[in-house]
Amino acid sequence: MDADILNRFDVLIDCPSARISFATEQIEYPGNTLTTDEFMGIPVIDVTVANVPHRMFFDTGAQISYFQPDDRLSMKPDDYIGPCKERRIVNGRALICYWAVRELEVSMTQVAEHLKLAVLKVSAAGKNGEKSASRNELVWSRLLNLEI
Repeated sequence: MDADILNRFDVLIDCPSARISFATEQIEYPGNTLTTDEFMGIPVIDVTVANVPHRMFFDTGAQISYFQPDDRLSMKPDDYIGPCKERRIVNGRALICYWAVRELEVSMTQVAEHLKLAVLKVSAAGKNGEKSASRNELVWSRLLNLEI
């Protein structure tokens, strides 16, 4: 289920009961609330794995989800915004540009606006991201998911 649909509802995910509830009004439940941010329309959550905090995309449409640490993807989403020549940011941003345009079908103009870059930079970064994804066998649906 895509985030644009989930954003219309209050959602309760009850793992022990294997139940998901949707409501147009606020759901009252004695438990922990998961707060989310958003990056280019994708929910972002804070998680801790093996006592190490991570900010991760929460891919609600994935058929299978798991966590695979990768230095390029473990940074804060805001780290990728604006010009920067730091190698790991450039490499990570290249993957974001490639996946946003190719996998999520976001326009290059929208990606450029979100990342505060010129459209030509997004185009070049996307080409580099495609090469990196292919060379390193990085698959969007396998890397940006969280096992819950």
